[in-house]
Amino acid sequence: MFDESYANEAERRRRQAHYIEQVRCTNDRILEILDVMPSDSVVFMSGDHGPASFAQMTRPPGTWSPEEILERLAIFSAYRVPSGCPATPDDGTPVNGLRRVVDCVLGTALGTLPDRSFLMQPVDPFPSDKIVEVDVPR
Repeated sequence: MFDESYANEAERRRRQAHYIEQVRCTNDRILEILDVMPSDSVVFMSGDHGPASFAQMTRPPGTWSPEEILERLAIFSAYRVPSGCPATPDDGTPVNGLRRVVDCVLGTALGTLPDRSFLMQPVDPFPSDKIVEVDVPR
Protein backbone atom coordinates (compact mmCIF):
# COMPACT_ATOMS: atom_id res chain seq x y z
CA MET A 1 0.00 0.00 0.00
CA PHE A 2 1.35 3.42 -0.97
CA ASP A 3 2.04 5.73 1.94
CA GLU A 4 1.41 9.33 0.82
CA SER A 5 3.92 10.63 3.39
CA TYR A 6 6.71 9.19 1.22
CA ALA A 7 5.74 11.53 -1.62
CA ASN A 8 6.11 14.59 0.59
CA GLU A 9 9.44 16.41 0.09
CA ALA A 10 9.70 17.30 3.78
CA GLU A 11 9.19 13.66 4.73
CA ARG A 12 11.83 12.55 2.23
CA ARG A 13 14.32 15.02 3.70
CA ARG A 14 13.44 13.85 7.22
CA ARG A 15 14.11 10.25 6.20
CA GLN A 16 17.43 11.22 4.62
CA ALA A 17 18.48 13.13 7.75
CA HIS A 18 17.53 10.13 9.90
CA TYR A 19 19.63 7.84 7.69
CA ILE A 20 22.62 10.21 7.92
CA GLU A 21 22.30 10.16 11.72
CA GLN A 22 22.30 6.35 11.66
CA VAL A 23 25.47 6.37 9.55
CA ARG A 24 27.17 8.78 11.97
CA CYS A 25 26.23 6.64 14.95
CA THR A 26 27.47 3.49 13.20
CA ASN A 27 30.72 5.25 12.31
CA ASP A 28 31.28 6.23 15.95
CA ARG A 29 30.74 2.64 17.11
CA ILE A 30 33.05 1.26 14.40
CA LEU A 31 35.82 3.67 15.40
CA GLU A 32 35.45 2.58 19.04
CA ILE A 33 35.77 -1.07 18.02
CA LEU A 34 38.80 -0.42 15.80
CA ASP A 35 40.52 1.45 18.62
CA VAL A 36 40.56 -1.69 20.80
CA MET A 37 41.40 -4.22 18.07
CA PRO A 38 45.01 -5.18 17.34
CA SER A 39 46.32 -2.94 14.56
CA ASP A 40 47.06 -5.92 12.31
CA SER A 41 43.46 -7.21 12.47
CA VAL A 42 41.73 -7.63 9.13
CA VAL A 43 38.28 -6.01 9.15
CA PHE A 44 35.54 -6.32 6.53
CA MET A 45 32.14 -4.69 7.10
CA SER A 46 29.28 -4.34 4.67
CA GLY A 47 25.65 -3.31 4.69
CA ASP A 48 22.98 -4.87 2.53
CA HIS A 49 21.36 -1.77 0.98
CA GLY A 50 21.12 2.00 1.13
CA PRO A 51 18.12 4.10 2.12
CA ALA A 52 14.82 4.37 0.28
CA SER A 53 13.85 7.97 0.89
CA PHE A 54 12.10 8.33 -2.48
CA ALA A 55 9.42 5.72 -1.70
CA GLN A 56 11.19 3.18 -3.88
CA MET A 57 9.92 0.30 -1.79
CA THR A 58 6.32 1.15 -2.65
CA ARG A 59 6.88 0.71 -6.39
CA PRO A 60 8.36 -1.95 -8.69
CA PRO A 61 12.09 -1.42 -9.35
CA GLY A 62 11.43 -0.97 -13.08
CA THR A 63 9.78 2.39 -12.28
CA TRP A 64 12.70 3.82 -10.29
CA SER A 65 14.75 6.77 -11.55
CA PRO A 66 18.56 6.49 -11.81
CA GLU A 67 18.82 8.61 -8.62
CA GLU A 68 16.51 6.21 -6.77
CA ILE A 69 18.50 3.19 -7.93
CA LEU A 70 21.80 4.76 -6.89
CA GLU A 71 20.42 5.68 -3.47
CA ARG A 72 19.18 2.15 -2.77
CA LEU A 73 22.44 0.61 -4.02
CA ALA A 74 24.59 2.96 -1.91
CA ILE A 75 25.87 0.13 0.24
CA PHE A 76 28.14 0.73 3.22
CA SER A 77 31.42 -1.17 2.89
CA ALA A 78 34.57 -0.71 4.97
CA TYR A 79 37.82 -2.65 4.90
CA ARG A 80 40.98 -2.62 6.98
CA VAL A 81 43.68 -4.75 5.41
CA PRO A 82 47.47 -5.03 5.63
CA SER A 83 49.38 -2.20 3.96
CA GLY A 84 50.42 -4.37 1.00
CA CYS A 85 46.85 -5.01 -0.13
CA PRO A 86 45.55 -2.97 -3.06
CA ALA A 87 42.69 -0.54 -2.53
CA THR A 88 39.21 -1.71 -3.45
CA PRO A 89 37.34 0.38 -6.03
CA ASP A 90 34.64 2.68 -4.70
CA ASP A 91 32.12 1.43 -7.25
CA GLY A 92 32.65 -2.30 -6.71
CA THR A 93 30.23 -4.70 -5.09
CA PRO A 94 30.79 -6.11 -1.57
CA VAL A 95 31.10 -9.62 -3.04
CA ASN A 96 34.18 -8.57 -4.98
CA GLY A 97 35.49 -6.49 -2.09
CA LEU A 98 35.54 -9.60 0.10
CA ARG A 99 37.15 -11.66 -2.68
CA ARG A 100 39.92 -9.05 -3.02
CA VAL A 101 40.53 -9.06 0.74
CA VAL A 102 40.66 -12.87 0.89
CA ASP A 103 43.03 -13.02 -2.10
CA CYS A 104 45.41 -10.51 -0.54
CA VAL A 105 45.32 -11.73 3.07
CA LEU A 106 45.23 -15.48 2.43
CA GLY A 107 47.13 -15.53 -0.84
CA THR A 108 44.31 -17.19 -2.76
CA ALA A 109 43.42 -16.53 -6.39
CA LEU A 110 39.64 -16.19 -6.24
CA GLY A 111 39.69 -13.16 -8.50
CA THR A 112 36.59 -11.10 -9.02
CA LEU A 113 33.19 -11.81 -10.52
CA PRO A 114 31.22 -9.49 -12.76
CA ASP A 115 29.76 -6.72 -10.59
CA ARG A 116 26.00 -7.25 -10.62
CA SER A 117 23.24 -5.51 -8.67
CA PHE A 118 19.73 -6.68 -7.93
CA LEU A 119 16.63 -4.99 -6.55
CA MET A 120 13.30 -6.27 -5.37
CA GLN A 121 10.03 -4.88 -4.17
CA PRO A 122 9.23 -6.35 -0.76
CA VAL A 123 6.26 -8.69 -0.83
CA ASP A 124 5.28 -11.52 1.43
CA PRO A 125 6.33 -14.17 0.67
CA PHE A 126 9.41 -13.17 -1.34
CA PRO A 127 8.87 -14.68 -4.80
CA SER A 128 11.99 -14.82 -6.97
CA ASP A 129 10.14 -13.23 -9.90
CA LYS A 130 10.12 -9.94 -7.95
CA ILE A 131 13.93 -9.81 -8.01
CA VAL A 132 15.38 -7.97 -10.99
CA GLU A 133 18.92 -7.23 -12.09
CA VAL A 134 19.54 -3.54 -12.72
CA ASP A 135 22.16 -1.59 -14.57
CA VAL A 136 23.85 0.76 -12.14
CA PRO A 137 23.66 4.34 -13.43
CA ARG A 138 27.09 5.96 -13.73
